[in-house]
Amino acid sequence: MVSGLVLLNLAGGEGLDDLDRLEADSGLCRLVRVAEAHGRSRRERRAEARRWRRQRSRALPSPDAAGRWLAGFHDAGEEARRQAGRAFIPAASRGVAGLRRVNGELLRTARALHPVAQATLDMDATLIETQKREALYCYKHFKAYQPLNTWWAEQGPSVTALETSGPRASQQSSASSDGHGHQRRYS
Repeated sequence: MVSGLVLLNLAGGEGLDDLDRLEADSGLCRLVRVAEAHGRSRRERRAEARRWRRQRSRALPSPDAAGRWLAGFHDAGEEARRQAGRAFIPAASRGVAGLRRVNGELLRTARALHPVAQATLDMDATLIETQKREALYCYKHFKAYQPLNTWWAEQGPSVTALETSGPRASQQSSASSDGHGHQRRYS
């Protein structure tokens, strides 16, 4: 699931329906299947094939399956705290907290494999245009979300991605006294 969503992002997909466009690219699908099998023994590949009731027909997730998976990261209880017309940073859901733990382990592994004396953290809040009703207008006069991403310059991986519902929420986060702890947690 994750690799399909990463490919969708890298290809400039604007929505989950664009997964079908990627699936239509037979060359890309072939590369995805080869990458999935890389480093796995024949026994592991056969066990994976037997895991499912019917033969897998897609290399990438369907838009519906990806939507259901992403919905698992949503915390409806946090939505009750949202105020109309105000930027909002929801508390991490159980799924997001799990992704943070995985990211932390990946960063610890990167640090162990390639020790460095310093960690330069590059923070970037990028405007992502959206047509969603609940999105707020940004300073460029279009509806946008503005996730705050932090990259570890010496190692390459993303340290954190803080999702916000408005363009000012990421500014509030980076200017706050604790910065939500994300930037310091893994350095």
